[in-house]
Amino acid sequence: DAVVVANGHYEAPYAPEIPGQAAWLAGGADRAVVHSKAYDEPSPYAGRSVLIVGGRSSGVDLARELKDVAAWVYVLEKKAAEPTSHEEQRVTHLPLGASLSEDGRIRVGDEVAPGPPVDRVILATGYVYSFPFLDEGAVDMAFVGKRACTPLYLHLQHAARPTLGFIGIQ
Repeated sequence: DAVVVANGHYEAPYAPEIPGQAAWLAGGADRAVVHSKAYDEPSPYAGRSVLIVGGRSSGVDLARELKDVAAWVYVLEKKAAEPTSHEEQRVTHLPLGASLSEDGRIRVGDEVAPGPPVDRVILATGYVYSFPFLDEGAVDMAFVGKRACTPLYLHLQHAARPTLGFIGIQ
């Protein structure tokens, strides 16, 4: 007998805290941080300055959709080496290490990034693995709240329990 786990992995959002997030949230009652999983359409962001955290597929899609309705779009992404602003498109790309200030401004080191204060944050940061029907200890695995599952051979087969397999881990 064998068990194959194939429940998908887009259920439990990965929600890292951005440097300065707590102070920024405390600075205004209308400020919010949401995960891209909760995003449906652009109208709630019309006229707002939005920080998108994540420059992969979801982050890029969100930025493209929001740039025509938002007042300004910031994209915090790994591949940005320094703040790069495209004023005609109302977009600023930010490097890792950027932080939110209580006043809504984004700081990179000692400098303030170009653009208006941030009103909303959307996390396009992916997901953590969630197998609510498995006990980590019982199956000798580590996955709760993580972005990787161990020990899996080729991200597919449990290394110590060859009758336990996973589909769609990577």
